[in-house]
Amino acid sequence: MLKIVQTVVISDGVFGLWRGTLATLARNIPGVALYMSSLNQVRSLMASMPYFTVYRPTHSSTSSALPVLTVQGNLFAGAITRSSVGILLNPFTILKARYESDLYAYRSVWDATKSIILSGPSTFFRGAAASAARDAPYAGIFLVSYEQIKHDIGENAK
Repeated sequence: MLKIVQTVVISDGVFGLWRGTLATLARNIPGVALYMSSLNQVRSLMASMPYFTVYRPTHSSTSSALPVLTVQGNLFAGAITRSSVGILLNPFTILKARYESDLYAYRSVWDATKSIILSGPSTFFRGAAASAARDAPYAGIFLVSYEQIKHDIGENAK
């Protein structure tokens, strides 16, 4: 790792260690915000569908205002929300990957953006389907596991 750091500093200067940070922030900050708010919306919508809803008594001991979904509901909500946000923000992923790559050697994020725009609009969505196929199962399984752990901890606290 030190050899790589040394190589980057020699070729790009100390600030080369942070190359791509702006593009990463431009994708991750709205990405997390969109994912969390969209997940809440998707879960609320799914809570109105009997197949995805777990019966919760009116005098429930839970303090959460989030809808309680079935395993299938959580799996689907996590997968569809993560895939949708990933596809929507794919242009930032393309920008980040190209800007950080030595293959393109862009001088700035703006140069990278202009180059991608000139390549055509479809360039912004290259790899979106593959990314969605990669992220959907992870996000769905993560949400199912998270909700189960939350439930188990709540049961053990009683």
